[in-house]
Amino acid sequence: MNRLVLAFGIICLLQGLSAEPRPQFGLTNNIPASAKLTAEKVEAQVTGDAIQGLTVGTLTSGVTKLATTKTKIETVITEFGTKFQAVVAGYDTLVGASDGDIDSAFGPFLTAIDAATTYISGDGAAISTELNGISYTGIADQLTDAFTRIALGLTDLKAKTTAVKTAVLAAKNSAGSATVSAEVLSQFVTLKLAYSLLNSATKLRTYLPLVKYILTVTIENIAEADSYVAGIVADVNSDISAEANQFTSEIERVTTDIENFIGSDLSANAVYVGVVAGRISGYSGITSAPQHSALLAAISSLSNALAASRLVGATSAIAGAFNSISSALSTRITAIKNGINVVDNPLINQLVDVLMGNDEYGRYCYQKYKEPIETLLEISFDAGWMCVDKEVQRLLHLKQVIMLLIDQIRLDFEDLDAQVFVCESLGVAQNSNVATCVSSLATFYSSLYQATMQKVNLIYELSFNEAGASENRLLICFELINLDISVTQVAAMTEGLTICSQSGPTGSD
Repeated sequence: MNRLVLAFGIICLLQGLSAEPRPQFGLTNNIPASAKLTAEKVEAQVTGDAIQGLTVGTLTSGVTKLATTKTKIETVITEFGTKFQAVVAGYDTLVGASDGDIDSAFGPFLTAIDAATTYISGDGAAISTELNGISYTGIADQLTDAFTRIALGLTDLKAKTTAVKTAVLAAKNSAGSATVSAEVLSQFVTLKLAYSLLNSATKLRTYLPLVKYILTVTIENIAEADSYVAGIVADVNSDISAEANQFTSEIERVTTDIENFIGSDLSANAVYVGVVAGRISGYSGITSAPQHSALLAAISSLSNALAASRLVGATSAIAGAFNSISSALSTRITAIKNGINVVDNPLINQLVDVLMGNDEYGRYCYQKYKEPIETLLEISFDAGWMCVDKEVQRLLHLKQVIMLLIDQIRLDFEDLDAQVFVCESLGVAQNSNVATCVSSLATFYSSLYQATMQKVNLIYELSFNEAGASENRLLICFELINLDISVTQVAAMTEGLTICSQSGPTGSD
């Protein structure tokens, strides 16, 4: 059975080698295996055209290495394609020649082979060296390997073509013209010689898809890396600002509520004391008491202590202090944002280098680490919200303390009307008991005014100081987040990516 298959294969091969050909190789005769050679040329041209049709998309990330690689790959596509098309054109000239000028028939083909070989060993090798110089050793090594095989193939093709040329020229010289008999042709251009040329051309053609693969994968990697970096740049430019606005809005929501609460509650209490003072001033039973005016003055001072007009400066001060929390946080986040240079970031560059330069584990490690690295930005947002949420709770606690202090102040005058009415109910102002009562209340409320004033001032002082403390707590928290992300976690990612690039899925990362 095996012998039958082998025999059938040999028959097919001989039929292919001796099939009716169109080309003449400078002669009017048919050259053995020329049809097969032309078929190989057609198939090779399909791959060559595909290589020339490759394009590298527009880059937007600003990564210099990617731009350099794009230029080099485009150069390879153009120059390699040009040299390849010249070889194809030279072959077409060869197979179309039938005038007996053997040198002119073979010349363009051999010249194109030499030019392609020179390109590969010269400019082509230089491109590999340049890519190796930017640490993209994977692409460089692959191109070097592919070009080395093609260069060897071209060298062999030239040798085999030269041998056929020599044989064709000998056949022509033997016949004395471009028309050579089949017997004379087979004597010089043997099937073995034709097969050697066909075999050389076939091997060379099989090397071309590797070049297409290398260029295609590289173009895909360039596009992926460029899109990845550009996406992170966009996230940094938009997401950080948007998130910072949410941070400050949440802080401002609470601080504005505290400001409004202090102002409205103290003003309401001032109005209440004013109303009571007006009612007390109408008590006729105490108007003639010697300390009546002193009592009214003490009550008026108590009202003034709570009045918004007296507290304009203090209100403005705490408003500024609370606003400073948001502005300082926003300024710090902006500074952190401005300090982020995605394009020059060592970790991101390392990830891009692994994808572009590591031919063994590049794509695997890139896919393994691209999301975790990008997620570092989201992690910083989540950690930032923990800082803000914790500070919001502290500010709400401050509000509760202020509420208790204002409630405590309210105790100072909640019985004011009833207390003065006791003096009123004692009788006429000339009554010594009334005078003593009014005098005592005037003294007590004068002292109470001082204590109330201190408590009101304490509310504003506490609010002002706590705003400063809140601002610094937030800045400390965000700074620690920045250090954790930019130093600790980045170091861990860097180490893991390095291990992966060296050991792949079996690494300890």
